[in-house]
Amino acid sequence: RDALIDAQEGYFNIPEDYLVEYQITALDVRSDAYHDWVCDRIQLARSLFESGQNYISQGQNFRRRLAGVFYTARFMWVLNIIKQENYCLREDYSDRKSLPAFLWMILYILKTLWGSPFKKGKYIPL
Repeated sequence: RDALIDAQEGYFNIPEDYLVEYQITALDVRSDAYHDWVCDRIQLARSLFESGQNYISQGQNFRRRLAGVFYTARFMWVLNIIKQENYCLREDYSDRKSLPAFLWMILYILKTLWGSPFKKGKYIPL
């Protein structure tokens, strides 16, 4: 769920300890401290997606690898947008369904698959 909508409904994604330490509330989504927290979470998410992608890329089943790359591409696009917007969250990311987003995701998928298995010259089981 989206952090902005959640905060308005009383559900907070940011740890209370962080709020106390930086003297902000969960609704201070435009503060530098909140942006710094989002930045840390984005870096963690990227790291976890990359680890997952590395794990999936070792599999023998091409369709599973392809599904994993498609799944990851959608989230990586949103992570890139959040980073481009200086870690300022929006309520809506429906532009992830746009043609530019689709083309970016296709390029991401091709780039990801190019390194595995094509580069190694392996047979791709379908």
